[in-house]
Amino acid sequence: MNKRTFSYGMLYLASVLLALTAVLVRVAARTFSGPFVASIRFLIGIVLISAALLLLKRGFHINNKKAWILRGIWGSTSMVTYYWAIQLTSSGRATLLVNTYPLFVAILGFSIFKEKITGSTLLGLAFCTAGVLLVLNDGSHYNIFGDLIALGSGLAAGFAVHYVKICRETDNSIVIYLSPCLFGLVLLPATYGEFRKIDLHGLVLLFLVGLLAFLAQSLMAYGYKEISASRGSVVFFLQTALAILFSIFVDERLSARFFAGLGLIIVGLAMNNYRALQDS
Repeated sequence: MNKRTFSYGMLYLASVLLALTAVLVRVAARTFSGPFVASIRFLIGIVLISAALLLLKRGFHINNKKAWILRGIWGSTSMVTYYWAIQLTSSGRATLLVNTYPLFVAILGFSIFKEKITGSTLLGLAFCTAGVLLVLNDGSHYNIFGDLIALGSGLAAGFAVHYVKICRETDNSIVIYLSPCLFGLVLLPATYGEFRKIDLHGLVLLFLVGLLAFLAQSLMAYGYKEISASRGSVVFFLQTALAILFSIFVDERLSARFFAGLGLIIVGLAMNNYRALQDS
């Protein structure tokens, strides 16, 4: 197996773990707020990262400090708003809207990171926009504010993916994930009062969220070393599909317009990543 194939495998595995994490966050949101769940995820992430660095006997060293800091700011913003959106809407719905981020990756790549934008990307943007409008107006009576928060999370994720790719050129994947975990702890004091709600069931649930997120983020950062940001984002179509499938067993309410919007978004993302799909 060559490095490229192995990297794709890591990205696919990361997408499965992220879909499972989304459903666990939705279950946890019945007791805890989204920002608190995110804060605990970051706290557990720091513990696991420190343990991994000790076991692997790797020191903590950052080569590209600017990219590492920006990865942390955008990554923690995306994660917190994503969990908040799951609390306000549902795991499948929030994941669908957040995973429009490949379009943001392409748009930001063109406008900020000096990458080319193609006609297929522009057409894909039109399909995704139509799909998002259908999902936002699918008659399911979910919180529209939560939907908008999820889209904002997708925008932040678009920035984060570019900085993960930049960081991965010089830094270790585990150290890269430490950045959003540290920046994300800024919310912990504001949610500190929720610690009193933790029982054994909640403790196990929060630990699983932190563990799966740590594994997924580490695998994702590893995979992006050999795979470009736009090509790698294709893999996370799987996360969207699985999150929606898993969420049916929790409390998802799906309408015909939701599925129509889902179809348009998937077509739009596929158009955006047409060349990547051919090369995969």
